[in-house]
This record gives sequence, C-alpha cells and structure tokens, in this order.
Amino acid sequence: MEPNNIKNLLLRSITEPMSAAEQEQLRAALEVSEELRREQEQLTYTRELVQQAIPAADPGFSQKVLERLQKGRKEVALVVQLFPRVAAACVAVILALGLFLYFEAGSLSTDALVGLQDLSIEEAVALTEY
Repeated sequence: MEPNNIKNLLLRSITEPMSAAEQEQLRAALEVSEELRREQEQLTYTRELVQQAIPAADPGFSQKVLERLQKGRKEVALVVQLFPRVAAACVAVILALGLFLYFEAGSLSTDALVGLQDLSIEEAVALTEY
C-alpha cells in the first residue's frame, strides 16, 4: 500500500471511524513501521492535549446573556421614558432664550442673535483690527 494512503488512514483513525478492511490495513502497516507507530502516538497525544485545552462550557452562560440583554432593554426603556421630558425642557429653554432676546433687543434678527444689533460701522471696523 502507498505511504500516502497509510498516512491518510492514520489521520482518519484519529478523527473518524473506519471500516474493518481499513483498520486491518492500518494495523498491518503499524506492525511493520516503527516510524508510523511513533507518528500515531504523537497524533494521539496531540489530540488529547487539544481536547484538554478546550474549556468546558459555562452552564450559566445563557442565563448571563439573557441578564445582559434585559439590562440593556431596561437602559433603553429609561432613555425612551426620559426623552419627552428632556425634549420639553429643551424647548422651554429655547423659548425662554428667544423671549429674553426679543425683549432685550426688540427683534429676533440675526444681528440680535449674535449681539450686533447696536454695533456701528466704526465699532465693526475697530473689531476687525484685532
């Protein structure tokens, strides 16, 4: 039998079931080759190490995920609940500032908004020098 086929049988014997004929071919090849037996031992040892390295599943993982999702939903619900109040407060502040500006400057023009309603040309030129 070809060495590649024996290597393939060796690899398959570690990970999947084989037919009786394949098992017999591999057993015969292992009896003849010391190198193949060492390789089988190394592969078996490596597979055991890999299986040991895989952490066990946390039994409470799904519960932790559900709790985190519920916490996120509560935070979103809080924001949704507070949004109308915050929006109303912002509208009230904007209206109060608009009324203050209107009574202070006498209009809601852009000059009044930036505080330039009483600025003369000479003062504007003087401001641009700085």
